[in-house]
Amino acid sequence: MIIKSKLLKSTFFFGLGNVLPQVIGFFLIPLYTIYLSPTDYGIVDLAASISGFLTPLMRLGVPGSVTRFYFDYKNDKTNLDNYITSIYYLLLGTSSLLGIIFSGVYFLWGELIIPELLFYPYILLVVIASVLSSNSDIQRRLIVARGQAIFSAKLTTVFSLTSIALTLLLVIVFKLSAVGVILAQTITSLLFFIHAQYYLHLNLAGKIRLNHIKESLNYGIGLLPHHLFVAFAPLFSKFVLADQGSLASLGILAIAMRFTLPLDVLYNAFIPSFHPLYFEERKALAENYSNSLRDQQKQIIGISIVIYIFYSLVVPILIPFVVDSRYDEAASLISILGLGFVGKMLYANFIVEVFYSKKTKWVSISTLLGLAVTVVLSVLLIEYGAKGIAYAGSIGYLTWAAIALLLSKKLKSPANDYVSLIINLIALIFSFVIIELTYLSVLLKMIIMIPLCGWLLWSSKSSKMELLVRKIFNK
Repeated sequence: MIIKSKLLKSTFFFGLGNVLPQVIGFFLIPLYTIYLSPTDYGIVDLAASISGFLTPLMRLGVPGSVTRFYFDYKNDKTNLDNYITSIYYLLLGTSSLLGIIFSGVYFLWGELIIPELLFYPYILLVVIASVLSSNSDIQRRLIVARGQAIFSAKLTTVFSLTSIALTLLLVIVFKLSAVGVILAQTITSLLFFIHAQYYLHLNLAGKIRLNHIKESLNYGIGLLPHHLFVAFAPLFSKFVLADQGSLASLGILAIAMRFTLPLDVLYNAFIPSFHPLYFEERKALAENYSNSLRDQQKQIIGISIVIYIFYSLVVPILIPFVVDSRYDEAASLISILGLGFVGKMLYANFIVEVFYSKKTKWVSISTLLGLAVTVVLSVLLIEYGAKGIAYAGSIGYLTWAAIALLLSKKLKSPANDYVSLIINLIALIFSFVIIELTYLSVLLKMIIMIPLCGWLLWSSKSSKMELLVRKIFNK
C-alpha cells in the first residue's frame, strides 16, 4: 500500500505540473486571438515546431539516459558527480554546436523558403532558447529520478505562469505580436537556465569521463530517430502549408490544434499510466488470463471513439464564441484533427506489446512509415490548405496505429480482439461520415450520435455483440 500511495502521489503531482500550464494557456486562447493575427499565430506555431525538432536533435537523445544511469551511481557521489558533469558539458557542447550550424543554414537558405519567418529575430531567439534549456533538461530528469514530484509541480507551474505573464506583457502592453510570444519563451528559458544551474551546482564539481559520455550516447541514440520523426512530421506539414499556402492558414490550423489540446493532454496522461499497468498484468497473468487484457483494450478504444464524437460535435459550436472572427475557420478542422487522437490511442494500445517484448527498434520503424505517409499526403493535399494538412496529420497517426496493430499481431499479443476492433472501426468511420461529410444540422447529428455513443459504451463492457458477430461469421 505504501508503494501504491507513493505511485499515485507522484503521478498526480508530475501530471499536475504538466497539465496545469497547458490548461491555463488553453483558456488564454480568446485573448491571444484578439492581439495576434492569423499570420502572427502562424509564425509562432512554426517557430514552436522548429524548436520541437531542433531541441531533441541538439540533445541526441541523451537526457533520457540521465533517469536510467542515475540509479547506477546515486550511492557513489563521486561517480554521480562525474556522470552529471560529463553529461552537462556534452549537452551544452552539442546544443551550442548544432545551434550554430542550424543558424548558419537557416540564415543562408531558410528565408528563401519562408520569407515571413525571418532569421532575426525569430529563429535566433528559438536557437538561443533551445541552447539555454540544455541544463534544465538534465534538471528535469534528475527531479524525476529523485522522486521530487511536488517540487516538479511547483517549479513547472511557476515558470509556466512566468512565461504566460511575460507573453501577456510583451504582446498586450508592448504590442510586440509574434516577437513578444517568442521573446517571452526565450526569457523564460534564461530563467530556467539560471535556476537549473543553481540546482545542479553541487553535482558539477566532478570530472568529465569519456565512458559516461559513451554509455549515455549509446543509450540515447537508439530512440533519437523516433523523437526526430515525431517532431519532423508536423514541422514538414507546416512548412509546406506556409510555403504553398499562407502563414494565415497555418495560424488557423494552429488555433484548431490549440482547441484539441485537451485531447493531447488526455493522451499524454494516459500513456504513463497505461504502460506500467499493461506490463504488470501482461507479465503476471500471461496468456491464460488474456480476456482481461482484451476487455481493457476494448473499453479504451470504445471510450476513445465516444470522446472523439463528443468533441467533434461540441467544440466547433463553441469556437466562434471564444475567438476572434478571423479564426472561425478553425471550427471546421476539429473533427479531422480529432481522428488523430483516435489514431494515437489505437497506436498506444497496440504498440505497448512491442515495448513489452523489448523489440524497440520497431518503434522508430513504425514512426518513420507514419512520417512518410504524412509527408506524401501533405504534398498531395496542400491545395486544400489547412484542411488538407489536418487530414495528412491524422491519417499519419492512423497509419501508426495500423503498423502497430500488424506488429502486435506478429508478436501474438493476447490483448487483441479483432472482432471488437472491426466493430469499433466501423463505428468510427460511420461517425466521421455523419459529422464531417454530411450537411445535416448539428442537432440532427447529435440525435444520431447519442444512441451510437450509448451503444459503444455498452458494447465495450458487453460481449453480446461480439458473440453475435462471431456467430454470423461462424467464428
